[in-house]
Amino acid sequence: MVLGAVMLNTLIAEGTKALFSIAPTFQPLQPEDFIPATVLGVVGALIVFALLARWTPQPSRLFQRIVVVALPVSLLPALLLPFIRLFPGTTFPGVGALVLMHTATALICLGTLSRVNS
Repeated sequence: MVLGAVMLNTLIAEGTKALFSIAPTFQPLQPEDFIPATVLGVVGALIVFALLARWTPQPSRLFQRIVVVALPVSLLPALLLPFIRLFPGTTFPGVGALVLMHTATALICLGTLSRVNS
């Protein structure tokens, strides 16, 4: 699951950089930034699911509900980037790639973990 998410996010980041004029100063699309963030997100999802599996009778169903809330919340910082100018070189295509990366990682975790104990 971790490897799949990292590979897909790498494909999204590199594809975006190839298709659009993304400045190298836009750190969120650099592998040294998004790979650890992806690993942390997937490990976080695994921990949440493990806790749910231990303490609730239907962990998959509750996990799905948590993802429905957590994903939009996780997108807020990315969506604010064009307005807060935290990273030089922020563009809408770069932000779109971040949104796609968050969504892809969430869907990988959701698709994989929803099959467990369902």
